[in-house]
Amino acid sequence: MVNYSVTKIVFSFIIDFRQGPCYKEIKDLRCQGQVSTLVCTKELCCATVGKAWGLPCERCPAKPVPCAVGYLPDYESRECLDIDECKAVPGVCGENGKCINTVGSYRCEKCDAGFKYDDQAGRCVDIDECSDRQTNRCLNGRCINSVSSYRCVCSAGFVLSSDGTLCERRNECSTEGDDCRNGECKRTETGLRCVCDIGYFYNPSLRRCEDVDECEDGGLICENALCINTQGNFVCQCKEGFVPAPSNRVKCIRHVGPTASPATSPNPPTTTAGENGCSRVGQQCENGVCARLNGILRCRCNAGFTYVQGKCIDEDECQKDSAICQNGLCVNEIGGYRCECAAGYVATSDRKRCQDRNECSDAQTCTNGQCINTVGAWRCTCNSGFALSVDEKSCIDIDECNSIDDVCMNGRCENTPGDYVCRCNTGYTLSTDKHMCLDTMESQCYASYSNNVCSQTLFRPLTISQCCCGKDNTAEKLRAWGSPCMACPAPQTDIDECSNNVGAQTDLCLNARCQNTNGDYICDCNPGYRSTANRKECVEVNECRENPSLCHRGRCENTPGSYRCVCPKGYVFDSRTKGCEDENECDNRDQCIGGTCINNMGSFKCQCPQELTLHQSGRYCEDLRQAKCWRMINNLGNCEDNVNGDVTQEVCCQTLGKAWGSPCQRCPTTEKCQRGYAYKNFTCVDINECTSFPGICRNGRCLNTLGSYQCQCSEGWTLDESRSVCLDEREAVCYQTVTRDECTKPVRGMYKKDMCCCSVGAGWGRPCVECPLKDTREFDELCRNNLGQRKKYDECTLFPGVCANGECVDTSESFLCQCRPGFALDETDKNCTDINECQITPGLCGNGTCINIGGGFRCNCREGFKNAPMMMEICIDVDECDDLSNPCQGGTCVNTIGSFKCQCPPGKRMDPSGLMCQDINECVENSFTCPNGICQNFMGGYQCACYTGFESSDDMKSCIDVNECETENGRCEASCQNTIGTYRCECPPGLRLQVNGRTCADIDECVETPEICGVGNKCQNVYAGHECICSDAYALSDDRKSCIDIDECVSNPALCLNGECQNLLGSFRCICPEGFDLDQRSSVVICSDVNECASSQTNICDRNAICMNTIGSYTCSCNAGYEKSVDGCQDVNECDADEGSAERCTQNAVCINTDGSYNCECRQGYFPSGDNATCRDVDECTSISGVCGNGKCLNVPGTYECECEFGYLLTTDRKGCEDLNECEAMKEFCHHGRCVNIPGSFRCICNKGFQLNRYNNNCT
Repeated sequence: MVNYSVTKIVFSFIIDFRQGPCYKEIKDLRCQGQVSTLVCTKELCCATVGKAWGLPCERCPAKPVPCAVGYLPDYESRECLDIDECKAVPGVCGENGKCINTVGSYRCEKCDAGFKYDDQAGRCVDIDECSDRQTNRCLNGRCINSVSSYRCVCSAGFVLSSDGTLCERRNECSTEGDDCRNGECKRTETGLRCVCDIGYFYNPSLRRCEDVDECEDGGLICENALCINTQGNFVCQCKEGFVPAPSNRVKCIRHVGPTASPATSPNPPTTTAGENGCSRVGQQCENGVCARLNGILRCRCNAGFTYVQGKCIDEDECQKDSAICQNGLCVNEIGGYRCECAAGYVATSDRKRCQDRNECSDAQTCTNGQCINTVGAWRCTCNSGFALSVDEKSCIDIDECNSIDDVCMNGRCENTPGDYVCRCNTGYTLSTDKHMCLDTMESQCYASYSNNVCSQTLFRPLTISQCCCGKDNTAEKLRAWGSPCMACPAPQTDIDECSNNVGAQTDLCLNARCQNTNGDYICDCNPGYRSTANRKECVEVNECRENPSLCHRGRCENTPGSYRCVCPKGYVFDSRTKGCEDENECDNRDQCIGGTCINNMGSFKCQCPQELTLHQSGRYCEDLRQAKCWRMINNLGNCEDNVNGDVTQEVCCQTLGKAWGSPCQRCPTTEKCQRGYAYKNFTCVDINECTSFPGICRNGRCLNTLGSYQCQCSEGWTLDESRSVCLDEREAVCYQTVTRDECTKPVRGMYKKDMCCCSVGAGWGRPCVECPLKDTREFDELCRNNLGQRKKYDECTLFPGVCANGECVDTSESFLCQCRPGFALDETDKNCTDINECQITPGLCGNGTCINIGGGFRCNCREGFKNAPMMMEICIDVDECDDLSNPCQGGTCVNTIGSFKCQCPPGKRMDPSGLMCQDINECVENSFTCPNGICQNFMGGYQCACYTGFESSDDMKSCIDVNECETENGRCEASCQNTIGTYRCECPPGLRLQVNGRTCADIDECVETPEICGVGNKCQNVYAGHECICSDAYALSDDRKSCIDIDECVSNPALCLNGECQNLLGSFRCICPEGFDLDQRSSVVICSDVNECASSQTNICDRNAICMNTIGSYTCSCNAGYEKSVDGCQDVNECDADEGSAERCTQNAVCINTDGSYNCECRQGYFPSGDNATCRDVDECTSISGVCGNGKCLNVPGTYECECEFGYLLTTDRKGCEDLNECEAMKEFCHHGRCVNIPGSFRCICNKGFQLNRYNNNCT
């Protein structure tokens, strides 16, 4: 039903606000494919996905107006705006696709797994994996498609594989070597099989080995005895009068002698000859055991043997499987094989495979190092102080005392295993690492030593090097140190540069420890640094480059003074091996939940039981098998009431189910999560029962809730007792037919849907919906009761007016309509409809229109026809020429079928009424009539009155030209030329027509055209022409009427040599190119070369160039030191780096470019040596007097620096020493007194009552 509302007119547009269903296709003249998520206006439907709209259904226009498909009009802005179909049509790409809006349309992308995009349907549709015959999907089973996936139902003897894609043979046991109860589990070509002990056979239904009843065939195995079965064997009990045969335990012979009791064979038979050597089940045969296989008693071969032509022969496993004995050599043996392993591998206890040999298990391997086992080999990583041997299989001690230069200065070196120690001299202390002798003893330092007297005590104790190695210790003024004091060594003796920073470099031994030596010092580098050749600097060691074995299996990254290992995923850094070693992920208890964790190099894997599947995270096993879910288990243990759709056991048992699977099994009592939740990604997530069990809410809408679900019914529907089925209690109109546009033929009254659709109805409700078709699941759900029986109705009584135009007859299943004459059953067989004779018999009325009437028809005749007398069903022609008096005035009447026509004579035509012939005025209607005369019209025709020079044609309807030249040549003296309507006289060349137009006279060309023969030539007149008399520069033409110029450039090629010859009328001229002049001195005019360099022109070349004449031109060659440029010659900058300036002057000179050359000028601090290329260093210390006052001058390349005396500071430019004001810099001096600064020192003037202390720096 369509909801109508008031339409509004805006800007001349009529806006239709009606709401109705939208259909995606029209098929068989019916609207199909209703968009269930969309009830909208016709405009929106037809502009998006619709082909039809509304109830009754209306076909969408081929071209919507005012906007194209994909757009809607904005009636205020009068613009067409793009429709976002993704929002306007919810679910346009289906539940499993992603809608992306585009301008004027949309597209569906990224269908979920198990779906593909259907261009025709315009959405994501399920992939029927079972229809793909190219794959081995569900091998050994049956493929059943489901939404977004499929499942395999395996044949008998097969089970579903772990990935659920095929069916594998069912293993009879779980682990190779396990006890199979009266047998042993062994691996065969068809999987794990239970190989039963002698006297047992495998029962596949019970999946175990059961006793063979050797006596089941009536005891025929025992001769003259009763066969008694035992577990795994049997015995023969001899009949009375018989005893066991001595050589055959299954045979009893008659007893000779006293009667004895029945004897029993004490042991089972061992041999009985037969075709295959087998006489009973369980008997030993060659390389096997007798067994009944497929009803035949024969030898079942032991492992390692195969049955060929009645015998068990050895099977060559090495040839059968080339991959056997990896990392070794396979050697075949009778009934088996063994592996001879390669170096680095050892055989397993059964000698069936080779496994890595762990060389590191031997304690003697890699002494003084760390042994690292690898697959098939091993390697050593040595401890500090040890190095790899030549064969790299052991670690030997490094003798540091002999390998390290200047080791243990101020002491003695002693080598130890993996290390060394220093034994220090007196006055030195051993460092904490025992690798250095340090000057650490402090004592009193004296600024003056004279005549064995120490004076001027310094203010704090110093080491001997700090005291004696300062700049104040000179030959003129020695210092002293110690208690008792002793004179410091003279300055020429060694200075401890490490402890005395006076004048020392600020960056002394960066990244190292400074170690004083006799007359020098060395840097003992920190770990990760290496000393340079002079041992004054430490450069970083790139451990990654120098030791490729570092960070094995990882990436080594160098860092300042060290390195670090970046290990890949699955590996961790091991400080012992200094490499990346495998991380055992299986130590984490959260790995492989529900399965077995197997660690391997760099990773791990979870091995799930056969019925479980590894989750995509690889960290736990989940059961993805899908099967029926059962709501109930009856008293007999049978499962009942399965839920629609196949689900996993967890989804079933955590929601609606009591049992799961086929055959069904009870749900477990304990689970990881509460009911309504499933375990996913290490957490419990809500189960959506609505998507897991499609149709769980029959006739209603399923609403998922946390841990459960609810069924919601539409208005007019009620939930039944199960709370999962919605019962329709609504009453509405019942329609007997449904067309492509609407529901028609309503039945009087209001009915429930089942009463309507299960009897006479094809559609029901408001809005009308089509009833389900018969033999469909929807029809059975609506029209069958709980017992599955079809609901019965008396349609003739319940539906008044059914079988209109006929009689309703009730039947046991339905009803029949018996129609009246002129009526027939409609397509529903539920009503009698009028037979439309006009439609079923085309052309029934011939020359009339067929009008259908209830139970018959009549003919309405067309104009020109009439009904035959007494017959309204036939139309006959009317003869108007006989019935009408003179219908054609001025013409002839001709009768036609259904009409008549008038025919007019020539010169007349029919007037608009078609009944009268009128005269045609040809002179007025056609202006081209009589073009060479005057047209004269008359009734029924016309004639032409011709002009002078023309004459009338025979029919007088045209004018023909008269040829005057045919009579006396038109009285012309020469020739006559006829023209349309007249003629003209013409004269030959050289003569001119006279004024009378008939005679000709001579033309004097020499007078009328004086230069007709050219300049310098003469003209002579003759009758009807002229002749020329030519000069020497011209030649006379063949007709003697013109003079032809002679081309001197062609006739004399030597003219204008080196130039261009240009011909002129009666002459020629030479055009000389630039660089040549015309030379008329020679016998032939030519172009001679001009010497530009000798001409009076000045500055023809650059002033720094030389001019050189060439034929027709000249060149300028630049002088040395110059190069060619656009403007002339420019100076070459020899000091430019591209010109090799580095080779022209030494590094202590600066190259100065000059015009055409260059000079080398020495840098500041250097002077020239005389060769204009080399500069020598200026020794400022000797050349500048008084330099570095209060300090020492040190000459350095290009300059000098000062080393200041004690009490002086170096200036910022390092070229002078300025006094240190100790009174300002050291506030802790001269307490109880006044500090007075003096050059190079200070003194304290004590207050009254105080005196200088012994260090002279304070008052006490």
